[in-house]
Amino acid sequence: MYVHMYVHFIFKIIFMRSYSSKNIRKLTKTGSGSYYCIIPKEFIRDLGWSERQKFVVKKIGKKIVIEDWKR
Repeated sequence: MYVHMYVHFIFKIIFMRSYSSKNIRKLTKTGSGSYYCIIPKEFIRDLGWSERQKFVVKKIGKKIVIEDWKR
């Protein structure tokens, strides 16, 4: 029983570490001075967005929020 709990605990730590590090992104600067980051494709699929999707970028406090553009 103790071995099972230990293995479950270790698996949980490894899973949490890999999941959280998978969503860490770097901010990259282009030659023209703009910045970009890559959004995980799973997020785009979950939102039902597609290529050339229009969206709104807002700064709220110390966060950046990306929302679907509504006409």
